Amino acid sequence: MTKDLLFYVYVTYGLSFVVMFVLLFRSVTNASNKKYADVFYSLAAFANSKSLSILADGVRMYTNLTFDVYGLTLLNISTMLNVISNVFLLHFGIELITQKLPHRNIYRVFPLLLFAGYLALFTTGVFEPLEANQIARFSFGYNGAVLSSVACFSLYYSLRQSENIRAPKGILATGVGLIIYSIFDGLADNPISGVPIYVFRMFSAVILTAASFNLVALFDEKKIRKIDYV
Repeated sequence: MTKDLLFYVYVTYGLSFVVMFVLLFRSVTNASNKKYADVFYSLAAFANSKSLSILADGVRMYTNLTFDVYGLTLLNISTMLNVISNVFLLHFGIELITQKLPHRNIYRVFPLLLFAGYLALFTTGVFEPLEANQIARFSFGYNGAVLSSVACFSLYYSLRQSENIRAPKGILATGVGLIIYSIFDGLADNPISGVPIYVFRMFSAVILTAASFNLVALFDEKKIRKIDYV
């Protein structure tokens, strides 16, 4: 794949998360159904941090900054924003899956403790920037996406069981998109059959963004309630 074509792939990858953030942030801010609004703020924060991480990494890649002082600075910024985005994703999964538990504050602290431990190791130079990025993808990206996808599937199933609630298909699509994200943005880091990994990451971002268009119904009381006419 040519560098010019890869540039457009990268732009689509980043802009998808920007659109996802705008959709979710506007929806949860203006929600008439507040039950899930606070939980999905975390998913919106994930999309925002992820788009900024992609922007920083894109500037480094396409301005020919390698590992001089500027290149390393952008790499560190991109890595830290990527970690923060995946911490928000892990937080989203925990918030959603523990929503009905009485003592959920215990679980809320877990992503922060992991992030604090990672930050301590990163700032003390225990591992190099590239190694830090790989560790962050696996520890936060993969685990956060898997947990969040399970939480989305669980929410969709529980809404389907309710007689007076219409379950938005966007919840199911978000779960599918997060599984794809966990593979290509969490585990995989090298080209697959000669195709750059960013192409697959772009597809996961597009799926998550497309799902967000349908997900907004979850925050609208009129759209989610089934009305029985007699």
